[in-house]
Amino acid sequence: MNRQWAMETEAPRDGPPVHTLNKACVAVYPSIVQNGILWFWPNSDDEYKDIVTKKKPPCIPELDDPSFTYQMFCRDIPYGYWSHVVNCSSCNGAYKGLKVLKVCLQVASVASVAMLVATKQGMISVAASNTFAVAAVLWFVGSKWLSYFVYKNFHYHGYDHAFK
Repeated sequence: MNRQWAMETEAPRDGPPVHTLNKACVAVYPSIVQNGILWFWPNSDDEYKDIVTKKKPPCIPELDDPSFTYQMFCRDIPYGYWSHVVNCSSCNGAYKGLKVLKVCLQVASVASVAMLVATKQGMISVAASNTFAVAAVLWFVGSKWLSYFVYKNFHYHGYDHAFK
């Protein structure tokens, strides 16, 4: 499969208007080819329309010399969930620590409810029992939120997180 592309240089600069359809989601960015590299400014505001004439990208004169030869190549670096999160010791430690914290919050929630049930009605004030009840609810909600956070950030979901 050929994955190379080339910019069409024979296309008219002022071609058909791009915003003629209401559902079109396209923007025209100012761009220039210099040293065999396509440079563009990702802003389609009118003030950036002529930015190519005002601000040039970095120039390496040796690359424009016809006697100079060079090769451009690309190397894939395996960076993703399996190469970073699984093999990274700090990520692994954070994952285990957050799972322990989640269990501790759940245990604290159940323990505070058990303490409320076990105490007799006259032994603890209403304010203290309400505080225990609110703490139990907050600890339980915190454990559920932490469970969602761990799932969302540490579990593999089958897509590239860099494109979020």
